[in-house]
Amino acid sequence: MSLDETAKLSLVTSGPPAEADPWPRFRVLRRITRYIRFRRDYETLLELPDHLLEDVGIERAHVRCKRQDLRL
Repeated sequence: MSLDETAKLSLVTSGPPAEADPWPRFRVLRRITRYIRFRRDYETLLELPDHLLEDVGIERAHVRCKRQDLRL
């Protein structure tokens, strides 16, 4: 291999770094968005009076049990 071929090879292999996969960032954003939405819904349900919760067929205890789903 000549010096010129070696120089070309080094340019090819040491080019700009490949872009990182953007999908992990989107997954993180999706999880954060989901957490915020669940948290907002959870707090809204906790603020409702018992008779309104009964109208939609849930009890306050069910709402409190769903707090476990509020994790990233």
